[in-house]
Amino acid sequence: MEDQEFYGSRFGNYSLSPWIAEENSVMVYKFNLFCLDRNIDGKTLVKICDAIMKETREIYSKDYSNVAEIDIYDISNLSSLTENKGLFKGDRIPIFVGEFPKSDFLGMHMIQRNQTNKGVNSEGNNKENSEGFLAETGLSINETLGIKIADNFPEFTPWVAINSGEIIKRLRNGYWTGNPYAYNDVSDFYDVFSFTLSHEIHETLKDDTGQNWIIFDHNAPCYDNWHYLDLDEDGNCQNGIIDSKLNNNAYVYLPKLSELFSEGCQITVIEETCDPFSRLTFSKLQTYRVDGIAISNYATPNFWKTYYSNPTLKYDYKGFSQLPGQPYAGNIEPRAISFLDLKTNLSYYARVINYGPVTPQQRKTEMERESGPNWKAELNNFPPDYTVVTFV
Repeated sequence: MEDQEFYGSRFGNYSLSPWIAEENSVMVYKFNLFCLDRNIDGKTLVKICDAIMKETREIYSKDYSNVAEIDIYDISNLSSLTENKGLFKGDRIPIFVGEFPKSDFLGMHMIQRNQTNKGVNSEGNNKENSEGFLAETGLSINETLGIKIADNFPEFTPWVAINSGEIIKRLRNGYWTGNPYAYNDVSDFYDVFSFTLSHEIHETLKDDTGQNWIIFDHNAPCYDNWHYLDLDEDGNCQNGIIDSKLNNNAYVYLPKLSELFSEGCQITVIEETCDPFSRLTFSKLQTYRVDGIAISNYATPNFWKTYYSNPTLKYDYKGFSQLPGQPYAGNIEPRAISFLDLKTNLSYYARVINYGPVTPQQRKTEMERESGPNWKAELNNFPPDYTVVTFV
C-alpha cells in the first residue's frame, strides 16, 4: 500500500508559514522593504540589502539554516501602501524604513496585532502593557508607526521597522559621543542603519513569531557571573559597595544573584539571536563586514545550550563570549527573561546587561538620557565586563 493511500491524499505536504519557502533544505524568508525616507540613497540601500542577503546565505545560514530574500520598494506616495493589497497578503514580511516620530525606537521586529496598547519605548516594547513579553511581541503597525497599510494584512504576520529618523537624530545629538566602541558621527549613519537592519533581520529569521524560549537554572555556568542591581528613581545604584581601597577606580561592586535566590532559580529566556551581542553602544566592536557593509554580530546555537561549556565552542559569531548564555557587550531585554525563585515560587521579569569594556564615563551621555540629569557616574561605576540583572 502506498503511503498516500494509507495516510490520506495530503500525505507528504507539510505546513510552512506563507512568508517562507524551502530551498535545498534551507528556509528562505521573503521580505518586502518599503523605504519611506527620501533622505536614504537608493543605491546605498540596494548595496546594504544585497550584503545582508549574501551574509545570511554564506554565514548566518550555516548556524540557523535560514536566509533572507529582500525586495525593495521606494514608496513616494503613502497611499500606495493602502491601495496595493497584493503587497500585504501575508506572504512576505514587510520592513518599513522611515522617520517614525511617534516612538523613539531604533529597530524592532514584531507580529501584527490589530489592537494594542499605545506607545513603545526605545527598546521597541509597549509602554503600557503589563501582560508580559508575549503580549508586547505583537503590535499594530498603524498604532506603532503612524502609517496605514492595506486592510488585508493578516494578524500575527511578522513585520520589521527601522527608525532612520531616530538613528540620525541620536547621531546629531551626540548620543554615543566619546564612546570608542560605538559609531558616533553623522557620517556613520549607514553603518548604524545596516547594523540595525541586519540585527532585526537576523532575529526575524530565528524568531519570527516570538515563541522560541529556553529554560535553565542556577547550575548553568553563566549564572555565577550575574549580579543584581537595585535602582532609585534617577537610575542610580542603591545596593552597591564602593571601596576605593580595592582599586584605583573606586568600582561599585554588586551582590551576586545567588545571594538573592538562596535556594536557586529557574530562568526562562526568549532566543533573540542578536541582543546578547548587538547593542549600539558597542556597534563598532560587534560589527563584521560583508562587501564593506556593517553586519551585526549574533549568538550561535551553542549560546542557547547553557550547560555546554567548552573552550572549543563559539557562542557568538565573533567569538567574544566564553560561556553559553553569557552576553558580551549586549543585553537581554526587559520581559524577554524571567526568574522563578525556587524558594518562594514567585516569578520576576528582568533586564540583563553586560556592559562589556566600555567605562561609565563613556556611557554617561547615554545613561543620562535614559535615567535623567541626576544620574551619577560614580554610583554606577561597575567594573568592565560586568553582568547586571535589574528587575522590572
